[in-house]
Amino acid sequence: MLPPMTLRQLTAADLAALQTLYEASAGYFLAHRGAPAPPEQAAVTYADVLERGDRALLGIWWQGAGLIGCFDLRFDHPAEGVAWFGALILADDLPGPREEVASWATRILEEWLRLSTSAREIRLALPAQDRAGVRFWAGQGYRVSPEGLRQWVGSSQQRFLIYYKRLADPS
Repeated sequence: MLPPMTLRQLTAADLAALQTLYEASAGYFLAHRGAPAPPEQAAVTYADVLERGDRALLGIWWQGAGLIGCFDLRFDHPAEGVAWFGALILADDLPGPREEVASWATRILEEWLRLSTSAREIRLALPAQDRAGVRFWAGQGYRVSPEGLRQWVGSSQQRFLIYYKRLADPS
C-alpha cells in the first residue's frame, strides 16, 4: 500500500504552513538548534532559499493532515552531483509511526533525485550522539564517511558524522 503522502517544492504561498510546521516540530529545533523555532523562521529560511539558488525546501504533505514535514536540500554541495540533506524536519505529532513516515518520505525523495536531478549521491550530517538518527539512516542504506565536522548548536560545540548514499543510475 502506498502512503497518502506527496512531496512538492514549497513556495511563498506555503510560508504560513511552513511556520506552523516549524512550531509543531519543537523536538527537532530543541535537539538541533537548542531552542524552539522563532516566529519568523519560515520567512528567514525561505528568503535564504531564494537568495542561494542551490537550495530547495520540499514539503511532505499528508492527505487530510496538511504539511507534516519538509526536507531542506542543497544541490551540487559540496561537489557537483551531490545533494546535501540539510534537514529532515517532521512534526512532533504525525499521522503514522515516525520511522515509517520518515522512511516513506526519504524513499520518495531519493527516487525523485535519481530520476529528475543530476544528483548521484546524497550526504547528510548527523550529531554523533543521535543514536536513533544513526540507526534510522543506516537502515535506509546510508554509510558513515571518514569525514566529520564540528558545529555550534546553541552554546555547545557538537561533533557530526557525515553519512552518504549513492543513487543508482536512472538509465
